[in-house]
Amino acid sequence: MDTAVRLSREVRYEPARLTWVASVTACLRALDLDVDLVDTAGASGYAFVLNVHDVVCPSGPTAFDPGLLLPGVQALGRSTLCYRPGDWTRSEEEAVDPDHLHFLLDLLRREIGADRPCVLWGARVPEYVVVTGVEDGRLLARSYEEGHPPIPLGELRAPGGPLVLAFPTPARVSPGVADRYAVRHAAHLLYRRSPDPLYDFGLPAYDRWIAALRSETAVAGGHGYCARCYAEGRGFAREFLQRVLDRGRGPDRPLRRAVRAYEEAEDALGRLAARSPFPAEGVIEDPEAIADAVECLAEARDAERRAAEALAEAAAAWT
Repeated sequence: MDTAVRLSREVRYEPARLTWVASVTACLRALDLDVDLVDTAGASGYAFVLNVHDVVCPSGPTAFDPGLLLPGVQALGRSTLCYRPGDWTRSEEEAVDPDHLHFLLDLLRREIGADRPCVLWGARVPEYVVVTGVEDGRLLARSYEEGHPPIPLGELRAPGGPLVLAFPTPARVSPGVADRYAVRHAAHLLYRRSPDPLYDFGLPAYDRWIAALRSETAVAGGHGYCARCYAEGRGFAREFLQRVLDRGRGPDRPLRRAVRAYEEAEDALGRLAARSPFPAEGVIEDPEAIADAVECLAEARDAERRAAEALAEAAAAWT
């Protein structure tokens, strides 16, 4: 028997290209935390993520371990519970395994029945949504899509299996410690390497992106999508670090250098996004478009490299 549950509290969804950030922020706000997109992106580290596939497919901004982001969510004031079956043999075209689906539904019903929204990946790859109810074999959701239609359970698709992120209990927050963690985590993410040979993570991702363009293998749709996601992320990084400075925390000089560098990276990737159609088909072959994109990416790479050096300096000095 299908046990129907609906959230009673309001979920206000503010759209963002980085839909994990938008979805988590909507849940935290519904759970009475005074946070916004910048807080979530900066504290979790998503603002500092750069992950690029060998042919720049759209998977880059979401195809990394989401566990990297959870300590920052906890620092914002909620515990986290993440379920992902890790069924890596399952493709996007295959339905979710019945055992996985059964557990997923039990988790969603429990959390929503306790009036706590959850984040779901698998409703429309590669985007995240907020689940606000389960009824009649469908999931009720809020997302980047205004008036998101109910999601039939049989239509869930997710390579590797779906992901549910819940926020069961309040967590104690030490704001100064949270800011220090965020800066150190940002530096770590920029120097982190991908365990998957098909992707580059952190600063080397720029060179993987440039190489795909020069070899005329970069997927046009993925290129435009990644440009928009990472331009937004650099903007979140700049604003978050400025807020840390405004709060009077951390080593002043290196953090100011990081803010200036992220302003330059955001500008370069913003220009790239504006010149890169999305959605788009095929691969990028036009020599002028490739040369222009490579110039923007090289400018963003050099700026973010300076930001990474400044953040590493700030992390080392922040005791």
